Amino acid sequence: MSLLRGIVRLSGPRAPLRTGPSLSLNPRAPLTSKVSALEIGTGETVIGLGVMSAVILIPAAWFLAHIEKYKKRE
Repeated sequence: MSLLRGIVRLSGPRAPLRTGPSLSLNPRAPLTSKVSALEIGTGETVIGLGVMSAVILIPAAWFLAHIEKYKKRE
Protein backbone atom coordinates (compact mmCIF):
# COMPACT_ATOMS: atom_id res chain seq x y z
CA MET A 1 0.00 0.00 0.00
CA SER A 2 2.85 2.38 0.72
CA LEU A 3 4.23 1.85 -2.81
CA LEU A 4 0.92 3.00 -4.28
CA ARG A 5 0.92 6.08 -2.07
CA GLY A 6 4.44 6.89 -3.21
CA ILE A 7 3.45 6.59 -6.85
CA VAL A 8 0.42 8.80 -6.36
CA ARG A 9 2.51 11.33 -4.47
CA LEU A 10 5.09 11.53 -7.29
CA SER A 11 2.50 11.77 -10.05
CA GLY A 12 0.22 14.30 -8.38
CA PRO A 13 0.13 18.06 -8.88
CA ARG A 14 2.62 18.54 -6.07
CA ALA A 15 5.25 16.45 -7.85
CA PRO A 16 8.74 17.97 -7.79
CA LEU A 17 9.86 19.61 -11.01
CA ARG A 18 12.45 17.52 -12.75
CA THR A 19 14.62 20.00 -14.57
CA GLY A 20 18.26 20.85 -14.65
CA PRO A 21 21.47 19.17 -15.71
CA SER A 22 20.45 15.75 -14.40
CA LEU A 23 17.89 15.37 -17.20
CA SER A 24 19.96 16.93 -19.97
CA LEU A 25 21.67 13.63 -20.77
CA ASN A 26 20.09 12.42 -24.00
CA PRO A 27 21.93 9.42 -25.44
CA ARG A 28 21.56 9.45 -29.19
CA ALA A 29 22.27 6.84 -31.78
CA PRO A 30 24.76 7.78 -34.46
CA LEU A 31 22.70 8.56 -37.57
CA THR A 32 24.14 8.50 -41.04
CA SER A 33 22.65 9.29 -44.41
CA LYS A 34 24.73 6.81 -46.37
CA VAL A 35 23.30 4.05 -48.51
CA SER A 36 23.38 0.66 -46.82
CA ALA A 37 26.31 -1.57 -47.74
CA LEU A 38 24.02 -4.61 -47.68
CA GLU A 39 21.37 -4.59 -50.36
CA ILE A 40 18.32 -6.79 -49.80
CA GLY A 41 16.67 -7.97 -52.98
CA THR A 42 13.02 -8.51 -53.78
CA GLY A 43 13.33 -12.27 -53.46
CA GLU A 44 14.86 -12.07 -50.00
CA THR A 45 12.14 -9.65 -48.93
CA VAL A 46 9.38 -11.96 -50.17
CA ILE A 47 10.94 -14.97 -48.45
CA GLY A 48 11.40 -13.06 -45.19
CA LEU A 49 7.83 -11.77 -45.14
CA GLY A 50 6.51 -15.21 -46.08
CA VAL A 51 8.39 -16.91 -43.25
CA MET A 52 7.30 -14.30 -40.73
CA SER A 53 3.68 -14.62 -41.84
CA ALA A 54 3.84 -18.40 -41.64
CA VAL A 55 5.33 -18.30 -38.15
CA ILE A 56 2.38 -16.21 -36.97
CA LEU A 57 -0.48 -17.68 -39.00
CA ILE A 58 0.21 -21.43 -38.90
CA PRO A 59 -0.06 -21.81 -35.09
CA ALA A 60 -3.17 -19.60 -35.07
CA ALA A 61 -4.77 -21.68 -37.82
CA TRP A 62 -3.90 -24.92 -36.01
CA PHE A 63 -5.45 -23.63 -32.80
CA LEU A 64 -8.63 -22.52 -34.57
CA ALA A 65 -8.88 -25.87 -36.37
CA HIS A 66 -8.69 -27.73 -33.03
CA ILE A 67 -10.71 -25.36 -30.85
CA GLU A 68 -13.69 -27.72 -30.66
CA LYS A 69 -11.41 -30.37 -29.15
CA TYR A 70 -10.41 -27.94 -26.40
CA LYS A 71 -14.02 -26.89 -25.77
CA LYS A 72 -15.14 -30.51 -25.18
CA ARG A 73 -12.42 -31.18 -22.65
CA GLU A 74 -13.76 -30.92 -19.08
